[in-house]
Amino acid sequence: MNVIKILIIICLCYSCGNIQKDNRDENRKISNTKNTLFNINGDWEIEQIPEILYINNDTAYVTVIDGQIHIKAKVEYEKDMVFLKLIKPSFLGMGGARLNWKSFSHTKNVAVITPISEDTIKFEWLGFFDKKINQRVFTICGYTSDNENWALLSRVKE
Repeated sequence: MNVIKILIIICLCYSCGNIQKDNRDENRKISNTKNTLFNINGDWEIEQIPEILYINNDTAYVTVIDGQIHIKAKVEYEKDMVFLKLIKPSFLGMGGARLNWKSFSHTKNVAVITPISEDTIKFEWLGFFDKKINQRVFTICGYTSDNENWALLSRVKE
C-alpha cells in the first residue's frame, strides 16, 4: 500500500514539474513543460538551400536573406510550437545594414515553428516588428514565396 502511495506522489510531482529530468541530454523537447514532441535541435534546410536555420536549445541562427540578413534569435517553447524572437543580427550585407535595427522589437515573435515530424518542421516567417511605426516589416524572407510566408524545412542528416 505504501509503495502505491509513493508512486502516486512521484507521478504527481513529476507532472507538476517539482521533479526534473536529468538535463545532461542535450535533446531539448518541444514545450517548456517537456511533455515532449520532437527534438528540434540541429540544422534545418530546404532542398537545395542549405543552412537556413540552426537551433541549439534556447538559441537559433536564422538566414533571412542569404548573404544579406542573418539573425540570432531567442527560442521559446510553448505547447506544440516554438517561437523565435530577435536577439540581434549575426551578419548583415549591404541590404541588411540599411535596416533600422534599433527600432526592431526583441519581445515580438519574428518566426513560429511547428514540428511536423522528427525530420520536418513548418517555419513561418512573420517579419521584424518595428516599434516606431507599430507594424511588421520585412515579412518576406529569401525562401518563402510571395503568396506564402512559410516553408517546410527538413533536418540536415549528419
